[in-house]
Amino acid sequence: MVVGSAARRRTGGVMSDVAVASTDTEYGRRIAPGYRVLGVVQRGRDFVTYDAWSEQRYSRCVVKAVLPTRLGRDNTSRLLHEGELLTRLDHPHLVRGYEIRRRPRALVVMETLTGSTVRHMIESGIRFPPGDIAHLGSQLTSALRFLHTVGGVLHLDLKPGNVIVGGGRARLIDLSLAQPPGPVTAGLGTRDYLSPEQGVGGVVSAASDVWGLGVTLYEAATGVSPFERSDAADSSTGEPCRTCGRPTKYRQLSSRAPRVTRLRRLPSTLARLLDACLEPDPQQRPELRVLDQSFHDLAGTHRPEWA
Repeated sequence: MVVGSAARRRTGGVMSDVAVASTDTEYGRRIAPGYRVLGVVQRGRDFVTYDAWSEQRYSRCVVKAVLPTRLGRDNTSRLLHEGELLTRLDHPHLVRGYEIRRRPRALVVMETLTGSTVRHMIESGIRFPPGDIAHLGSQLTSALRFLHTVGGVLHLDLKPGNVIVGGGRARLIDLSLAQPPGPVTAGLGTRDYLSPEQGVGGVVSAASDVWGLGVTLYEAATGVSPFERSDAADSSTGEPCRTCGRPTKYRQLSSRAPRVTRLRRLPSTLARLLDACLEPDPQQRPELRVLDQSFHDLAGTHRPEWA
Protein backbone atom coordinates (compact mmCIF):
# COMPACT_ATOMS: atom_id res chain seq x y z
CA MET A 1 0.00 0.00 0.00
CA VAL A 2 1.22 3.49 -0.80
CA VAL A 3 -0.73 4.91 2.13
CA GLY A 4 0.14 2.84 5.18
CA SER A 5 -1.90 2.16 8.28
CA ALA A 6 -0.40 5.10 10.17
CA ALA A 7 -1.52 7.53 7.48
CA ARG A 8 -5.00 5.98 7.30
CA ARG A 9 -5.48 6.27 11.05
CA ARG A 10 -4.75 9.97 10.86
CA THR A 11 -7.20 10.70 8.04
CA GLY A 12 -9.90 8.10 8.54
CA GLY A 13 -9.24 6.85 5.03
CA VAL A 14 -8.01 8.38 1.79
CA MET A 15 -9.87 11.62 1.21
CA SER A 16 -10.84 12.67 -2.26
CA ASP A 17 -9.76 16.09 -3.48
CA VAL A 18 -10.52 15.36 -7.12
CA ALA A 19 -13.05 18.15 -7.59
CA VAL A 20 -14.49 21.22 -5.94
CA ALA A 21 -18.02 22.47 -6.34
CA SER A 22 -18.93 24.37 -9.46
CA THR A 23 -20.87 27.57 -9.52
CA ASP A 24 -24.49 27.35 -10.61
CA THR A 25 -23.54 28.80 -13.98
CA GLU A 26 -20.98 26.01 -14.54
CA TYR A 27 -22.93 22.97 -13.36
CA GLY A 28 -24.53 21.11 -16.24
CA ARG A 29 -22.91 23.30 -18.86
CA ARG A 30 -22.03 21.43 -22.04
CA ILE A 31 -18.33 22.03 -22.64
CA ALA A 32 -18.24 19.86 -25.76
CA PRO A 33 -20.64 17.51 -27.52
CA GLY A 34 -21.20 14.62 -25.10
CA TYR A 35 -19.64 16.28 -22.04
CA ARG A 36 -21.26 18.29 -19.24
CA VAL A 37 -19.62 20.01 -16.27
CA LEU A 38 -20.05 18.54 -12.79
CA GLY A 39 -17.32 20.50 -11.04
CA VAL A 40 -13.99 22.24 -11.42
CA VAL A 41 -10.93 20.21 -10.46
CA GLN A 42 -8.40 22.99 -10.86
CA ARG A 43 -7.87 26.37 -12.47
CA GLY A 44 -4.21 26.89 -13.22
CA ARG A 45 -2.40 29.68 -14.98
CA ASP A 46 -3.05 28.30 -18.46
CA PHE A 47 -5.51 25.40 -18.12
CA VAL A 48 -8.78 24.50 -16.45
CA THR A 49 -9.63 20.91 -15.53
CA TYR A 50 -13.24 19.83 -15.11
CA ASP A 51 -14.96 16.98 -13.37
CA ALA A 52 -17.37 16.05 -16.18
CA TRP A 53 -20.07 13.60 -17.17
CA SER A 54 -19.59 11.61 -20.38
CA GLU A 55 -22.92 11.06 -22.09
CA GLN A 56 -21.30 8.36 -24.23
CA ARG A 57 -19.53 6.43 -21.45
CA TYR A 58 -22.31 7.01 -18.89
CA SER A 59 -19.68 7.87 -16.32
CA ARG A 60 -17.60 10.65 -14.86
CA CYS A 61 -14.36 11.70 -16.48
CA VAL A 62 -11.87 14.56 -16.34
CA VAL A 63 -11.73 17.12 -19.15
CA LYS A 64 -8.80 19.52 -19.52
CA ALA A 65 -8.95 22.66 -21.66
CA VAL A 66 -7.08 25.91 -22.19
CA LEU A 67 -8.50 28.79 -20.17
CA PRO A 68 -10.41 31.19 -22.43
CA THR A 69 -8.12 34.03 -21.33
CA ARG A 70 -5.00 32.00 -22.26
CA LEU A 71 -6.01 30.76 -25.69
CA GLY A 72 -3.13 30.69 -28.11
CA ARG A 73 -1.14 28.40 -30.33
CA ASP A 74 1.45 27.53 -27.68
CA ASN A 75 -1.01 26.49 -24.97
CA THR A 76 -3.21 24.62 -27.43
CA SER A 77 -0.17 22.76 -28.76
CA ARG A 78 0.90 21.87 -25.22
CA LEU A 79 -2.55 20.53 -24.42
CA LEU A 80 -2.80 18.44 -27.58
CA HIS A 81 0.73 17.11 -27.06
CA GLU A 82 -0.23 16.02 -23.54
CA GLY A 83 -3.35 14.35 -24.90
CA GLU A 84 -1.38 12.50 -27.57
CA LEU A 85 1.00 11.16 -24.92
CA LEU A 86 -1.73 10.09 -22.51
CA THR A 87 -3.83 8.35 -25.15
CA ARG A 88 -0.76 6.58 -26.55
CA LEU A 89 0.95 5.57 -23.31
CA ASP A 90 -0.68 3.02 -21.01
CA HIS A 91 0.94 2.43 -17.62
CA PRO A 92 -0.50 1.55 -14.19
CA HIS A 93 1.09 4.62 -12.59
CA LEU A 94 0.09 7.18 -15.25
CA VAL A 95 -3.33 8.73 -15.63
CA ARG A 96 -5.08 7.26 -18.68
CA GLY A 97 -6.18 9.43 -21.58
CA TYR A 98 -9.45 8.55 -23.35
CA GLU A 99 -9.58 10.92 -26.30
CA ILE A 100 -8.56 14.24 -27.81
CA ARG A 101 -11.00 16.77 -29.22
CA ARG A 102 -9.64 19.47 -31.51
CA ARG A 103 -12.92 21.15 -32.46
CA PRO A 104 -14.88 23.21 -31.64
CA ARG A 105 -12.56 23.57 -28.65
CA ALA A 106 -9.34 21.68 -27.93
CA LEU A 107 -9.91 19.22 -25.07
CA VAL A 108 -8.23 16.21 -23.52
CA VAL A 109 -10.51 13.64 -21.85
CA MET A 110 -9.01 11.48 -19.09
CA GLU A 111 -10.09 8.94 -16.52
CA THR A 112 -11.32 10.09 -13.13
CA LEU A 113 -8.89 9.15 -10.37
CA THR A 114 -10.27 8.69 -6.87
CA GLY A 115 -8.05 9.48 -3.93
CA SER A 116 -5.98 12.46 -2.91
CA THR A 117 -3.02 14.31 -4.29
CA VAL A 118 0.14 13.94 -2.26
CA ARG A 119 -0.04 17.73 -1.84
CA HIS A 120 -3.48 17.43 -0.17
CA MET A 121 -2.25 14.65 2.11
CA ILE A 122 0.77 16.71 3.19
CA GLU A 123 -1.43 19.73 3.88
CA SER A 124 -3.70 17.47 5.94
CA GLY A 125 -0.77 16.76 8.25
CA ILE A 126 0.28 13.35 6.95
CA ARG A 127 3.95 12.43 7.13
CA PHE A 128 4.46 9.29 5.10
CA PRO A 129 6.00 6.36 7.02
CA PRO A 130 9.36 5.18 5.59
CA GLY A 131 7.82 2.09 3.98
CA ASP A 132 5.21 4.22 2.23
CA ILE A 133 7.88 6.62 0.97
CA ALA A 134 9.70 3.65 -0.55
CA HIS A 135 6.47 2.29 -2.12
CA LEU A 136 5.67 5.72 -3.54
CA GLY A 137 9.21 6.05 -4.85
CA SER A 138 9.11 2.66 -6.57
CA GLN A 139 5.80 3.42 -8.30
CA LEU A 140 6.82 6.88 -9.49
CA THR A 141 10.18 5.55 -10.64
CA SER A 142 8.37 2.92 -12.70
CA ALA A 143 6.22 5.60 -14.36
CA LEU A 144 9.22 7.81 -15.10
CA ARG A 145 11.27 4.98 -16.62
CA PHE A 146 8.31 4.16 -18.87
CA LEU A 147 7.88 7.80 -19.91
CA HIS A 148 11.57 8.09 -20.73
CA THR A 149 12.05 4.83 -22.63
CA VAL A 150 8.68 4.28 -24.31
CA GLY A 151 7.33 7.83 -24.45
CA GLY A 152 10.66 9.42 -25.28
CA VAL A 153 9.89 12.38 -23.00
CA LEU A 154 10.74 13.76 -19.57
CA HIS A 155 7.95 14.82 -17.21
CA LEU A 156 9.72 17.98 -15.94
CA ASP A 157 6.99 18.92 -13.45
CA LEU A 158 6.99 16.15 -10.86
CA LYS A 159 5.64 17.57 -7.59
CA PRO A 160 3.19 16.52 -4.84
CA GLY A 161 0.28 18.21 -6.62
CA ASN A 162 0.85 16.05 -9.69
CA VAL A 163 0.67 12.70 -7.90
CA ILE A 164 -2.69 11.17 -6.94
CA VAL A 165 -2.79 8.31 -4.43
CA GLY A 166 -5.78 6.02 -4.06
CA GLY A 167 -6.41 2.34 -3.48
CA GLY A 168 -2.76 1.65 -2.78
CA ARG A 169 -1.64 3.04 -6.12
CA ALA A 170 0.06 6.28 -7.12
CA ARG A 171 -0.73 7.88 -10.50
CA LEU A 172 1.35 10.58 -12.15
CA ILE A 173 -0.66 13.32 -13.88
CA ASP A 174 -0.10 16.48 -15.95
CA LEU A 175 2.22 16.00 -18.90
CA SER A 176 1.75 19.56 -20.15
CA LEU A 177 5.49 20.32 -19.85
CA ALA A 178 6.73 16.92 -21.06
CA GLN A 179 9.37 17.05 -23.77
CA PRO A 180 12.40 15.09 -24.97
CA PRO A 181 15.81 15.53 -23.35
CA GLY A 182 17.69 18.60 -24.50
CA PRO A 183 17.91 22.36 -23.90
CA VAL A 184 14.95 24.16 -22.31
CA THR A 185 13.96 27.74 -21.66
CA ALA A 186 15.01 29.11 -18.27
CA GLY A 187 12.41 28.56 -15.56
CA LEU A 188 10.51 25.69 -17.20
CA GLY A 189 8.58 24.00 -14.41
CA THR A 190 7.24 24.94 -10.98
CA ARG A 191 9.43 27.29 -8.97
CA ASP A 192 10.06 25.25 -5.81
CA TYR A 193 10.35 21.92 -7.65
CA LEU A 194 12.25 22.51 -10.89
CA SER A 195 15.81 21.24 -11.16
CA PRO A 196 18.77 23.64 -11.26
CA GLU A 197 19.25 22.93 -14.97
CA GLN A 198 15.63 23.89 -15.62
CA GLY A 199 16.10 27.07 -13.62
CA VAL A 200 19.04 28.29 -15.71
CA GLY A 201 17.74 27.03 -19.04
CA GLY A 202 20.29 24.27 -19.44
CA VAL A 203 20.09 20.75 -20.84
CA VAL A 204 17.53 18.48 -19.20
CA SER A 205 17.85 14.71 -18.94
CA ALA A 206 16.48 11.81 -16.91
CA ALA A 207 18.37 13.32 -13.97
CA SER A 208 16.00 16.30 -14.07
CA ASP A 209 13.07 14.01 -13.25
CA VAL A 210 15.17 12.34 -10.55
CA TRP A 211 15.38 15.79 -8.97
CA GLY A 212 11.57 16.21 -9.09
CA LEU A 213 11.16 12.75 -7.58
CA GLY A 214 13.58 13.66 -4.79
CA VAL A 215 11.80 16.91 -3.91
CA THR A 216 8.42 15.15 -3.92
CA LEU A 217 9.56 12.35 -1.60
CA TYR A 218 11.44 14.81 0.63
CA GLU A 219 8.22 16.77 1.10
CA ALA A 220 6.18 13.59 1.67
CA ALA A 221 8.64 12.68 4.43
CA THR A 222 9.02 16.08 6.12
CA GLY A 223 5.96 18.13 5.18
CA VAL A 224 8.02 20.92 3.63
CA SER A 225 9.70 21.53 0.31
CA PRO A 226 13.47 21.99 0.75
CA PHE A 227 13.33 25.10 -1.48
CA GLU A 228 10.03 26.66 -0.48
CA ARG A 229 10.03 30.40 0.21
CA SER A 230 7.77 32.20 2.63
CA ASP A 231 6.47 34.55 -0.07
CA ALA A 232 5.08 33.92 -3.53
CA ALA A 233 6.78 36.88 -5.19
CA ASP A 234 9.00 36.41 -8.20
CA SER A 235 11.69 38.67 -6.81
CA SER A 236 15.25 37.52 -6.29
CA THR A 237 16.31 35.58 -3.22
CA GLY A 238 19.23 37.98 -2.92
CA GLU A 239 21.60 35.03 -3.16
CA PRO A 240 23.85 34.48 -6.19
CA CYS A 241 23.33 31.60 -8.58
CA ARG A 242 26.11 29.01 -8.30
CA THR A 243 26.40 28.88 -12.09
CA CYS A 244 26.14 32.48 -13.28
CA GLY A 245 26.80 34.46 -10.10
CA ARG A 246 23.74 36.69 -10.58
CA PRO A 247 20.93 36.97 -8.00
CA THR A 248 18.32 34.29 -8.59
CA LYS A 249 14.67 33.75 -7.66
CA TYR A 250 15.25 29.98 -7.43
CA ARG A 251 16.64 28.91 -4.09
CA GLN A 252 17.86 25.62 -5.56
CA LEU A 253 20.30 27.62 -7.71
CA SER A 254 21.95 29.28 -4.74
CA SER A 255 21.87 26.70 -1.94
CA ARG A 256 21.71 22.97 -1.33
CA ALA A 257 18.75 21.21 0.19
CA PRO A 258 19.11 20.62 3.96
CA ARG A 259 19.79 16.98 4.72
CA VAL A 260 16.47 15.26 5.17
CA THR A 261 17.51 13.90 8.58
CA ARG A 262 17.62 17.47 9.89
CA LEU A 263 13.82 17.44 9.67
CA ARG A 264 12.84 13.78 10.03
CA ARG A 265 14.43 10.62 11.39
CA LEU A 266 14.53 8.07 8.56
CA PRO A 267 16.39 4.83 7.87
CA SER A 268 19.88 5.84 6.75
CA THR A 269 19.65 4.15 3.34
CA LEU A 270 16.39 5.95 2.50
CA ALA A 271 17.71 9.28 3.74
CA ARG A 272 20.84 8.95 1.60
CA LEU A 273 18.73 8.19 -1.48
CA LEU A 274 16.57 11.28 -1.02
CA ASP A 275 19.60 13.49 -0.44
CA ALA A 276 21.35 12.04 -3.50
CA CYS A 277 18.38 12.87 -5.73
CA LEU A 278 18.91 16.54 -4.81
CA GLU A 279 22.54 16.81 -5.82
CA PRO A 280 22.97 20.11 -7.73
CA ASP A 281 25.10 18.38 -10.37
CA PRO A 282 22.83 16.16 -12.52
CA GLN A 283 25.66 13.69 -13.08
CA GLN A 284 25.88 13.08 -9.33
CA ARG A 285 22.23 12.03 -8.99
CA PRO A 286 21.42 8.30 -8.97
CA GLU A 287 20.02 6.68 -12.11
CA LEU A 288 16.37 5.69 -12.13
CA ARG A 289 17.17 1.98 -12.46
CA VAL A 290 19.29 2.18 -9.30
CA LEU A 291 16.52 4.04 -7.48
CA ASP A 292 13.99 1.47 -8.69
CA GLN A 293 15.93 -1.41 -7.16
CA SER A 294 16.69 0.50 -3.97
CA PHE A 295 13.08 1.50 -3.34
CA HIS A 296 11.90 -2.07 -3.90
CA ASP A 297 14.51 -3.33 -1.46
CA LEU A 298 13.48 -0.76 1.16
CA ALA A 299 9.79 -1.52 0.69
CA GLY A 300 10.39 -5.25 0.84
CA THR A 301 8.53 -5.85 -2.42
CA HIS A 302 9.42 -8.46 -4.99
CA ARG A 303 11.26 -7.31 -8.08
CA PRO A 304 12.33 -9.89 -10.69
CA GLU A 305 16.09 -10.10 -11.16
CA TRP A 306 15.77 -9.18 -14.85
CA ALA A 307 13.55 -6.11 -14.24
